[in-house]
Amino acid sequence: MIKELLQTKFIGQIGLLIIGYSLIALAIPRVEFISFIAVYTALFVGYFYLIQSKLSISSIFIIGIISRLVFLFETPSLSDDIYRFLWDGRLWVQGENPFQFIPQYFNENPGDLIGLKELYPHLNSPQYFAIYPPINQFIFGLAALIAPLGFFKAQLVIKLVLIAGEVLLFQYSIKLLKHLNKKPELVALYFLNPLVIIEISGNLHFEGLMATFLIMAFYYLKTDRWAVSAIFMAFGVCTKLIPLLYLPLLVPVLGFIKTTQYISVVAIICALLFAPFLNFELALNMLNSVDLYFQSFQFNSFVYSILMDVAGNESKKWIAFTLALIPAIAVLRLAFKKASFNDLIHRSFWIHSLYYLFSAVVHPWYLVTLLALNTFQEFKYIIVWSYLIGLTYFTYRTLPYEESSFIIAFEYVIVIIWGLIEFFRSRRQQTIATH
Repeated sequence: MIKELLQTKFIGQIGLLIIGYSLIALAIPRVEFISFIAVYTALFVGYFYLIQSKLSISSIFIIGIISRLVFLFETPSLSDDIYRFLWDGRLWVQGENPFQFIPQYFNENPGDLIGLKELYPHLNSPQYFAIYPPINQFIFGLAALIAPLGFFKAQLVIKLVLIAGEVLLFQYSIKLLKHLNKKPELVALYFLNPLVIIEISGNLHFEGLMATFLIMAFYYLKTDRWAVSAIFMAFGVCTKLIPLLYLPLLVPVLGFIKTTQYISVVAIICALLFAPFLNFELALNMLNSVDLYFQSFQFNSFVYSILMDVAGNESKKWIAFTLALIPAIAVLRLAFKKASFNDLIHRSFWIHSLYYLFSAVVHPWYLVTLLALNTFQEFKYIIVWSYLIGLTYFTYRTLPYEESSFIIAFEYVIVIIWGLIEFFRSRRQQTIATH
């Protein structure tokens, strides 16, 4: 491993990666789109080189960890979500429920609460109730408990938790790859991806931790420990709600009765984790905020944007509802179609892709889960998408934010064509394999 990394070509490559990630961490605010996309492109060139270099597992791990540690002591430069994380955490440790009142309320009625005044000007949605599920809230609370008023120390706690999650994902991805008789080195597709490194370790988004729980759930399902799998699936749901989409896909793998038992375990664990935060009224507050988020915000959407332009803003609810039905119908259809464990991962990947195709909001970090699932699929379209979606940072170059229809069309036309080619090719290969 050491000899491998000490080769001149790898020393130079690692040095360039450190420089690139350091520039994004230290020197490039998100309003500087040209500088950002130039460095982002260079990082992807390095990434493509590394995944073709047949690195050992140890080398993949060391390069991935070094890249992540570049961001350890720096405030996120491409996202301001950290301020809401610390806001929720400081409320919780001072005995206030982050789901009960919107930030505007506490700004107008601060009472004896400390550490909120300096965060409030940085909040991007102070008019919304908290939308982050309990696993996130526990981590926010941990950060606030360790550093009640220390911003940098608190964000360091969150970063260390997320990096620890990435290490777990690395380990469990390798275990699952071996059980699927695939090369463990495929973990590089996820672990060295610049989008993953920037959005998880740099911008502190929790999709990486959710992906960790999801891969752990799949691993324990593969090794016939479905109850343990259900616990980690519940952890995934309580980090980001999106794994709920996968649950009906378990029916053809586990059978109806065992799937019912599996979902029951997920429901019980979720109820226990939500219990410290929610009663019926507060649950409605959270769900209303999630609903308002998807109704009020539109970012990097393709099909949704086209229909909105055609039908007009007054049709927003119907468009959102109709488009949400498409992946839901696809999931229900697959729930009654025979499948193996390999099919479960395959179907989860494509259903998740379909969900984003029809979504109103597709932020760059949303692709992290797809990239984690792709470790076991090796589709190229999602890797290409993880680069192209970086172009959407163009939106943040001005205030108020303004999207580029050309960039979004360019991104999605390439992704859809490439994705369809790989989807039908994979279906053809599956058909041949079953005959």
